[in-house]
Amino acid sequence: MKKKSNSFFVVLLVSVLGATIVSCSNSDYFGEPAADNQPGVAVDDEGISLKHLTSEVGGSRAAEQNIQFYSLHVGSDVGITMYNEKIDDETADFLRYDNLCYNVGEAGALTLDESRSSTTNPTKPFNRKLTYYAYAPFNSSFLDKGSYAFTVKTDQSSLDNYIASDLLWAKVSGVGSASTGIPFRHLYSIVHINLSFEDGIDPNDYTGGVVSFMGIKPTATVNLEDGTLSEASGVENPIKAFKIVKDGDTYTLKGSVVFPPQTVYENEEILRIEWPGNVSMSFLMKNDRVYESGKYYTLTRTLTSESLSDLSGSVGNVKEWVTVEEETAEFERE
Repeated sequence: MKKKSNSFFVVLLVSVLGATIVSCSNSDYFGEPAADNQPGVAVDDEGISLKHLTSEVGGSRAAEQNIQFYSLHVGSDVGITMYNEKIDDETADFLRYDNLCYNVGEAGALTLDESRSSTTNPTKPFNRKLTYYAYAPFNSSFLDKGSYAFTVKTDQSSLDNYIASDLLWAKVSGVGSASTGIPFRHLYSIVHINLSFEDGIDPNDYTGGVVSFMGIKPTATVNLEDGTLSEASGVENPIKAFKIVKDGDTYTLKGSVVFPPQTVYENEEILRIEWPGNVSMSFLMKNDRVYESGKYYTLTRTLTSESLSDLSGSVGNVKEWVTVEEETAEFERE
């Protein structure tokens, strides 16, 4: 990072500088995905097979921020527990297959992973329907419809770690002989981080900065029967979103993180950029923010020449207030 002649070692800059967090939600996006965005369940006389109803599975890395357009991603694993639904004088549904593992492949194919499943040949029951309890990513210890702790990765700058942190859940009943969609939804909260530089600033002078989302408890307990979550818990650790790097003629200036729903309070650090040499810039919450289940939020930040001029010497610590403008917007699919 370029050094400045007017060195400041530790600087506290308290100012209101137009950052915006926008909360967005839409039933077609998180609650009940559109039909062409659901994995389908096909049941026939030969057995039970799963497929995605579109060949377009998964998005690019969160730098493009369209990764959440899709419920499932190539290379990920899905866990499915199947129950026979009660009929006649039966008093309750009963377990048929527990925590089967399906691999998501190219063109939306879901293939049973026999090495991690309780059966190698799931078949449909005679003259009755099924209820599916599904989740992702797969965990061999998530048996039946129990409650289990799920912890996000502290480094979500890679696609694999991001997908491994994105907890999905679904339930569908009355599955018979026809193809049925499983409406997966995101249980955790998602924040998209967008950075930019003020006109006249050369981003190349500030490459190498690691951008992290701060003050987040990484764990919640999910009930696989109804998709409910406990309060977030665990040690508050930074979650790495991305690193500012140059790729050809462009720079990586955005990324996403996913985490359990929780509240970040006024004056708490919410965003940090760290450069080599113990140089950092922090952003504090101006007011309380409640991050809700199944919603995504966008944090936009412009780095100005005034604030960046204080990042110099062996230590820099610029703290700015993040102005949270309460704005709700509906997400519209393109």
